[in-house]
Amino acid sequence: MVWGLPADHDVDIEGLLREVGLEGMAEHSTPSLSGGELQRLAVASALARDPALLVADEITSMVDPKGREDLLGVLSRLTDQHQMSLVHITHFQSEAAAADREIALRAVNGKTATTAIQTVPVPTSTAARPNTESPVVLEFDSVAHQYASGTPWAKTALHDVSLAVHEGDGVLIHGGNGSGKSTLAWIAAGLTKPTSGQCLLDGKPVSDQVGSVAISFQAARLQLLR
Repeated sequence: MVWGLPADHDVDIEGLLREVGLEGMAEHSTPSLSGGELQRLAVASALARDPALLVADEITSMVDPKGREDLLGVLSRLTDQHQMSLVHITHFQSEAAAADREIALRAVNGKTATTAIQTVPVPTSTAARPNTESPVVLEFDSVAHQYASGTPWAKTALHDVSLAVHEGDGVLIHGGNGSGKSTLAWIAAGLTKPTSGQCLLDGKPVSDQVGSVAISFQAARLQLLR
């Protein structure tokens, strides 16, 4: 929150963390935070600079509905609690409608960006129902994972997950921010070894077969190099 600020810059760290809903988490390591928690921490870090203007650039686009609600709650109180203005950039028309003033950028086809996104139809699945008689390709056997084990910042991300993915399956993993979805994905790709239990690809530990399971990161910039 205070990285880069002068040493004599007075910041009420606990107060700002309380304001964004991260009270009592000052000693947590950033890798242990969920996507929504990181977004709220970024807002707190911006507020530590006492800005006259805060630009929130699509900060709700990669969090779940509860995380969006929490972030919007934080944003809605900023101009009352601080001497500042707020510009909120969003794809969601419902968020834009809550502003004092709405500015819509127009796409090439003349439709506003928000309208274009809101009216895109949900694709219809054409895949056949999964056949549980088909071979098991990927299997989670009592998988649990804890970050920073043995330290004061230890945080359990997964507990006793057992799941079999059959050949031809299409599986949706659903859960709130911090529920362990990304951790499960990294374990499935062999990039993270579970604290206990095992993840098997074709009957062998997937961590010994890195590259056999492809993964697309939630934050694409962490995956693309130049």
